[in-house]
Amino acid sequence: QQYLTIEEKKALVTFLLLMSSFRQPVRIKYIPTLAFRIARRQSLLNVLQKPPGKN
Repeated sequence: QQYLTIEEKKALVTFLLLMSSFRQPVRIKYIPTLAFRIARRQSLLNVLQKPPGKN
C-alpha cells in the first residue's frame, strides 16, 4: 500500500534536499514521521472536501 502520491513524494524529496542544502539535514529516523504527517493531512483534506450527505 502506498501512502503518498507521486507529487507528495517529490515534495518530500525536495524538502529533504532543501534542508540538506541549508546544512540542516533531516535525520533518517524522522522521514517516516514526515511521510505519515503528509498522508494524514491528505486524508483529512479528503474528508473536508467530501460533500455532505442527504438529510
